[in-house]
Amino acid sequence: MHKIPPFFMLHHYFYNSMNNKKVQFILREKG
Repeated sequence: MHKIPPFFMLHHYFYNSMNNKKVQFILREKG
């Protein structure tokens, strides 16, 4: 099995949460 480094996991999670906030902000602006 290939182990994913914790740093990568953290970065991935952070990136996803930033994307979610961006999407919500855009939707609110368009709404």
